[in-house]
Amino acid sequence: MNVLYEEETFNITGLVSFPGSGNTWTRHLIHLATGVYTGSFYFDLDLYSKGFLGEREPWYSGSTIVQKFHERYNKDFEVSKAVLLIREPFPAILSLANFLEAGHTGSAHILPYHQDWPKFILHSAYNWLSLAKSWIESPTNLLVIHYEHLRLQPVNNLRKICDFLQTSCSYLHHPCFQRRLEGSFRRVNSLPLRTQKDVARKARYPLEIRELVSRGSDHLNHLLKERGHEPLPLNLYQYYSPATEQNV
Repeated sequence: MNVLYEEETFNITGLVSFPGSGNTWTRHLIHLATGVYTGSFYFDLDLYSKGFLGEREPWYSGSTIVQKFHERYNKDFEVSKAVLLIREPFPAILSLANFLEAGHTGSAHILPYHQDWPKFILHSAYNWLSLAKSWIESPTNLLVIHYEHLRLQPVNNLRKICDFLQTSCSYLHHPCFQRRLEGSFRRVNSLPLRTQKDVARKARYPLEIRELVSRGSDHLNHLLKERGHEPLPLNLYQYYSPATEQNV
């Protein structure tokens, strides 16, 4: 049973990510692991109606354990610490496109076909990089969590998050944790299989775009290492093009 606490119980702690990087799912996991609600810089009625009751709380109230942000770092947020959730840019961008057109669980029918799709990718990739860079370079006490690692090892990565938040993960081994791992907002592709394959084919990313975005990933990876954070799991990135391949 999740609970909301009195105001000023918790310090303001961001759960920061580029849209489409698994922020909602990570909030769900934190709910399950800690029994405490998370909040948000925004208000999402759909999330609230599905049980994310922390949505109604002011993000600065201190009544929720972390607060969702999709914004670049701003000192006016007065965020004392933050968890930065990073996902491979291409899947995150496609997830963002799905959300913009079809909400939390639907699939985009139009964007991957549109002539401006490459521009959308590049614009979004720039935002993906600049958001992460702004928080890594900020004075905020920061924990970096990679979405790909969280998918593969949710328990281990939730322990890292709970340790960082200085809170108990007492429900991690509760039977309902494994049963409810996916949550209510897993995207279900409602398109016929043939159409799904056609969308996937048309949504593939041209080599020149993959190269440009991969350079951004390399830059971010260098910055993470320089600042002592866990590097990007590039071996798990489906569309990453190493620099040696880019120069061939």
